[in-house]
Amino acid sequence: LYLGLYHEALGEEAKAAAHMQKAAGDYKMDHYMGRVAQVHVKLRGW
Repeated sequence: LYLGLYHEALGEEAKAAAHMQKAAGDYKMDHYMGRVAQVHVKLRGW
C-alpha cells in the first residue's frame, strides 16, 4: 500500500499500480488499511 502511494505521489503510474494491486490482491489484509488498498485500486480502475 505505502509503496504504491509513494510511487503515485512521484507520478510513477505503472509502479504505483503494480504495488497497489499486490496490496489489494496477493497481500490483502482484513484490516482497514487493507480495505484502503482495495478501494484505491477500484477507484483508480487498476
